[in-house]
Formats: sequence, C-alpha cells, structure tokens
Amino acid sequence: MSIIRTLTPTSGSLTATEQKIVAAVEAEPMKAAMLSVAALAKEVGVHRSSLVRLAHKLGFDGYPELRAQIHSEVFRANEPEERLRERLGNLPVGQVLSDLVKRETNALAELQTMISEADLEAAAQILNGAQRTLACGEGSSGFLADVLTDRLGRVGMVAESIPLNPREIAKHLASANSGDAFVAVAVTRMPEVLVRAMAVARNAGFQVLLITDTSVPFDETIPNVTLTVPRSAAIEAQTLVVPTALISALVLAATKSLGNEALEAVKRYGELRHLIKGS
Repeated sequence: MSIIRTLTPTSGSLTATEQKIVAAVEAEPMKAAMLSVAALAKEVGVHRSSLVRLAHKLGFDGYPELRAQIHSEVFRANEPEERLRERLGNLPVGQVLSDLVKRETNALAELQTMISEADLEAAAQILNGAQRTLACGEGSSGFLADVLTDRLGRVGMVAESIPLNPREIAKHLASANSGDAFVAVAVTRMPEVLVRAMAVARNAGFQVLLITDTSVPFDETIPNVTLTVPRSAAIEAQTLVVPTALISALVLAATKSLGNEALEAVKRYGELRHLIKGS
C-alpha cells in the first residue's frame, strides 16, 4: 500500500509492533480497508491503541481516517465513469462473465475470513432478542433491507423495511420499543443520515446492527455489532451476491435458535399463501 510506504512518520521511526501492522496491511490490504480498528487489531494480534498510534504517526487524526485512505487506494475511489473506463480497459476480451464470476467468488470466499461465527451469532442474538426489527438502507442497500425483513417475516419475526428518510425513520423509531433492533445496511456508500439514524436509535435504547462494505470514518462504537462484507475491487462490476449470502446466513443463524417456533411459522406462512392464491 503506497499510503504506508510513502508517508513519513511524524514522530520517530516505527516500532516493531507498528512494523507488524504495516506488514499485515501490505499482505492483505482488503482487510485493512474494510475491518474496524478492533477487528483488525485482533486479526494482526496487536492492541487497538497500536493502530491508533500508527495512524497518528502517519499524520491522521485516527485509524478510521487512515483506513479510509487505504480504502480509497484499494478501490481507487475516483469518479464512477473513470472507474468504469478503467475496468472496461482491463477486461479480458471474451471473458466478461468468467471475470465477474471469478471476482465475486473470491469475495465470497473472503466472507468467511472477515466475519467469524461468533460475530454472526452476536448479530443473530440482536434479532432474536427484539420484539420488532427495523431495517433501513438506500438504493441497493434498501433492496437488501427488504430481503432481510422478508425472510425474517417468513419465520415469524416482526420485521419491517423502512426508507432512508428522516421523517419515516423518526416515525418508526417513535412507535417501537427500547430493546428492539435497528439494522442499518450500507453497501457501496455510507449516507450521513444513516449514521445519524444509528446514533439516535442506539441512544433510544435500540440494539443496532450494521451491515456494510464501506470504511467511511464514523464512530465505530455506535453499532452494537458490525458485519463487514468483503467486496470485489471492481466496484462497477460488483453484484449483490456477497451481501445477500451474508443476509441468508444471518437469517439462518437467527432461525436456528427459534427451533420449532420457526418451523410452525413457516408452515403457517405457506398455508396462508396458498389460501390467498386460491390453490
């Protein structure tokens, strides 16, 4: 990563621990660009304060700002048309489908290394412990929020997808109960209104779950649990395969603990659907 190699530390040479962090970033820049400071510290085997000190030596206010710079280099965050032009220029002739499948397959395999079973279980417990789950996102993220709430509803959980609109979010938060779940989905970008909505929900007593593939600097202590989705470096060619797979895994983890209750709900759902269809 050029950000690590080219910036001169502002306060002396790097310590052995900081050199270990640099080596880890160089070896797996994707993880460095996506993981939270706590998750990366655990991955590297250092204390999170070491990451913060390294960021300060490199002239950043904190690690989130350093991570955002790494992220911009990994994904070359310039204008969309420039990214697409570069992507098409590097695309092998006659290999459009195979190239896309290869990139998404690699990102799907990376999902297992970026999200542990413990992380998935912690997220599932948030859903299981809520009387009601609200999910919110914008654009493709809104679609993923719809997928999540639809699948939760089929197994008998009360879940609703709401638009990323301050009026709608406030209305739904006001009618929900403390301890309910607020799921924020941020794929490709992290809208500022979504960050504020998470903070408001957390302060109101909600359990907040964030599903994201971005590394925009924000207060990482706001969500109770964050599930970071790996993404293909070819942003313009990226599909929703990986985040959809994660949502499927999350719903399965939540459903498993419901046991017979979930089976009865699915049975009832099927019966009602057939009655309404008239078959």
